[in-house]
Amino acid sequence: MRRRLIVHGSPTTKFEFTHQVAITDSTEPTYFCGGSMLDATHILTAAHCTYAVTGGYGNNGVVSNRRSASDLTVHVYRWTAPTDPGSGEFGSYDSGSGLSDDERCTQQIGVSTIAVHPEHTPPSVDMDVAVLTLSSAARCAGNEIALVELYKGVASRGGELQAPDYLSPLDGRTATMVGWGYTNAHPSVLPRPMPELLPPSLRKVDVRLQNYRFCESLFASHPTLEFTTNFLCSFDPSMGGAPCSGDSGGPLTLPMGPGDTRPVQVGIVSFSLNNATHSLCDWGFGAYSRVAAARWWILEQQHGTEARTQIMIASIATAGGLLLLAVLSLLFVRREVKKNALRRVQDRVDEILGGGHASK
Repeated sequence: MRRRLIVHGSPTTKFEFTHQVAITDSTEPTYFCGGSMLDATHILTAAHCTYAVTGGYGNNGVVSNRRSASDLTVHVYRWTAPTDPGSGEFGSYDSGSGLSDDERCTQQIGVSTIAVHPEHTPPSVDMDVAVLTLSSAARCAGNEIALVELYKGVASRGGELQAPDYLSPLDGRTATMVGWGYTNAHPSVLPRPMPELLPPSLRKVDVRLQNYRFCESLFASHPTLEFTTNFLCSFDPSMGGAPCSGDSGGPLTLPMGPGDTRPVQVGIVSFSLNNATHSLCDWGFGAYSRVAAARWWILEQQHGTEARTQIMIASIATAGGLLLLAVLSLLFVRREVKKNALRRVQDRVDEILGGGHASK
């Protein structure tokens, strides 16, 4: 069966994933990570994208200093990869449209601040979550540029995971991953994306999400990596769908629901693994930071602590209101059942009494 890795996956159409962004560093020759649009000024990406790493993150890699926000650029409303890796130029959705610069959605925007989840400590890959704040707002955010919805999960321990077996509503679901990562699997960790392995345009692949216990079992003998409840994983050797170098930080999404194609982000691309018989990215395994586990922290980066608290209270109130509504509905149903039962008894009594009168 033909493998459908991100490296062999299918091209996207130009306006299919407008929430996807590319991140470049002025000190490197080409882009190194992806991300997603939370709103006009905030980008969700992987924490390891904010560090310079050699030798493989979480695999005895050497982590140098945090990247400087002033060196980063976020490329929004992009579809094609850099036409010249040395120039950093990207193709855009608007190319050749004749629109003026003020009307164009395609922008290259600087980064003012980098926020890394406080539970992320490199070279560990746990809580691989970061939010970039842009130096200016993306012009078309929320219109031509889609914004991701954060997956809420179920209000329980560990995001949407349910103890004791760590079951999730996402288990067995098919999610979509997109990126400009390598188009060929490779035998080992390579330096930051090599131009000859990059695709000409954004690509996509569907991956199958697995149960936490199964994912954890794949890490049982790994010397350095620990798979925690802060991750999702996909694994499907028959199809081989997996992220590769350059896909890090990009979104893993599901559609909002029937008739609503807005992207719901359930994960952030973190890393892939190989085994004894498969090259890196060619085993069909992918690991993603679980959005539900970091949702409140992400909202705090977007809206501040006070606003996040208000959102949390509103969510609890909504959940409480729904519970109260359910209880009231149950009581109403029980009352109506009791009333109907009494009415049927009364009707039967009247029928009997009426029948008795008629026989006299």
